[in-house]
Amino acid sequence: MPRAVWIGFALVSGVLVGVTAGLLSAGGATIALVLAVVRYATGEGA
Repeated sequence: MPRAVWIGFALVSGVLVGVTAGLLSAGGATIALVLAVVRYATGEGA
């Protein structure tokens, strides 16, 4: 395989991994925030 193909493949996979990680961390933070608000609203967590 030409080197350009490998470089392109590495770039595409790197972008996909970055986007996936970003979505997961953002989603996790949102879920944690919602859970914290719910616990605070119900009086279970101070």
